[in-house]
Amino acid sequence: MTDYASASDGKELQARLMQRLKTMINRTNLADELMDLLDVGQDGAYRRIAGKTLLKFKEVVEIASHFHLSLDELVGDINPNAVTFLPSGLQQHEPGMIGYLKGLRALMKTLRDNDAHDIIIASKDIPTFQLFQFPILLQFKMFFWRKTMFDDPEYKHQKFNLILQSHERETINNLCNDIARTYSQLDSTEVWTAELAYGLIKQIKWYDDLGQFETPGDSIQLVSEAENMVNFLQKMAEEGQKLLVSSPSFKGGKYELYRQDLIVNDNVISLVIQDQIRTFHIYNSIEYLQTGHQIYGKQVRSWLKNLPKRSVAISTFNEKDRVIYFNEIRGQLKKLRSDLERKYS
Repeated sequence: MTDYASASDGKELQARLMQRLKTMINRTNLADELMDLLDVGQDGAYRRIAGKTLLKFKEVVEIASHFHLSLDELVGDINPNAVTFLPSGLQQHEPGMIGYLKGLRALMKTLRDNDAHDIIIASKDIPTFQLFQFPILLQFKMFFWRKTMFDDPEYKHQKFNLILQSHERETINNLCNDIARTYSQLDSTEVWTAELAYGLIKQIKWYDDLGQFETPGDSIQLVSEAENMVNFLQKMAEEGQKLLVSSPSFKGGKYELYRQDLIVNDNVISLVIQDQIRTFHIYNSIEYLQTGHQIYGKQVRSWLKNLPKRSVAISTFNEKDRVIYFNEIRGQLKKLRSDLERKYS
């Protein structure tokens, strides 16, 4: 039998496959993609998209390989006990910060264009999306990840430099602005811990202690930028709405923020897109794994949905707890700034 399922089951699986392709990848014309990939005519491509012609197993494999997806991701939760995750691919295709940002911009556009909603984010570190409005901090995180965590040989003898070449700086800023604007258009509920800035603080201090800044004292500028970010995040929480640093008049999606100091031990994002749950696990501050496994996604969402019930709401009305929370983070940054200023005075 050449088809990957019986006719009745095959049509259902194929419909699910095509729906996942449309929602998981940023493709303007799926028919054109399939024509080239499967070497079929336009009619053949549309018949496959509509389920009138069943895909052969080798065609399913070709689609999975071409779009860098697993078979489970394409046809659903075949094995409820095996969850397949797809990496963000920082080291694939176009390596480096620009390649990473282009991939993330495409993903964010797909989420926006397909009406992603009911977004819940749990963070023990500064959420990646907040860094896109502060490219200097993102640049530092990317450098730290590749040099220190990934041990990239290209970075082995380099020190961190705040000065980028003009063309690279413009490209990075434009990509960051695109991602920030897309994120800011989406409603989200976010749960943060008081240790939110610990990772960034430790990384700045460690690099400064090791002399890993090209210009001594650049660490102080990073702390200043982190303080600007905290002030901006507090303003956004106060208004209960997504804002943009680059566009003061911009008013974006609804923003609900909670403080949780007991049980957030992971960086997780869960959302619903085209009636399908997608789960993202953030690691090393900026990299992410994603899965469309529905059984696993429901388990994660159940945990995330309970977090706000056991947290303190600090957006919109709760001024006292909001001020206390952000003052704690500012206090951590202030201590680092004082230590660095003494060192370089």
